[in-house]
Amino acid sequence: MQRTMLKSKLHRVRVTHAELEYEGSCAIDEALLEAADIREYQQIEIYNVNNGERFTTYAIRARRDSGIISVNGAAARKAAPGDILIICTYAAYSELELGKFKPELVYVDARNRIKSRSNAIPVQAAKAEKKRQPGLPFFFRLRTGSHTLNLDTSSLRPPAFWLSSCDMLWKTLASSAFCLDRPSM
Repeated sequence: MQRTMLKSKLHRVRVTHAELEYEGSCAIDEALLEAADIREYQQIEIYNVNNGERFTTYAIRARRDSGIISVNGAAARKAAPGDILIICTYAAYSELELGKFKPELVYVDARNRIKSRSNAIPVQAAKAEKKRQPGLPFFFRLRTGSHTLNLDTSSLRPPAFWLSSCDMLWKTLASSAFCLDRPSM
């Protein structure tokens, strides 16, 4: 029997470029490719933490130690500069191979420089949820044509009257010619 397992992961890399007119792929800093054991032209799965998009493309090499993560071609519509991604590869292993199996997990800083590496994900413990202020979205993505505006309000602690203003702004923008993504709260 074969099992498909996580082979490698680049955890929480930041998109530096989104090139719609470039041949489809994802350019990744060569140092990150090596650290995660991802080969050029290998299929990769990309999970966008900011908007929930999940898509498949292939890796190409970007300049070593540049920190570049460039989502290209049609996939550029699924990620914008500044978005946080998780990039994974998977492989099929036999029961015998699973005895030696260890994924390559690479963690980066805000500039896509390697911060740490691991071969195991810690056991997840239950965490108390943070209380969110009602009516205040934590992230807006406003798209019109080829332009994208990201608005992150998670660090704002506005007075109560701002909350109704945010809802009014949302209704105004939603009824206009914009494509506005607003996550559920």
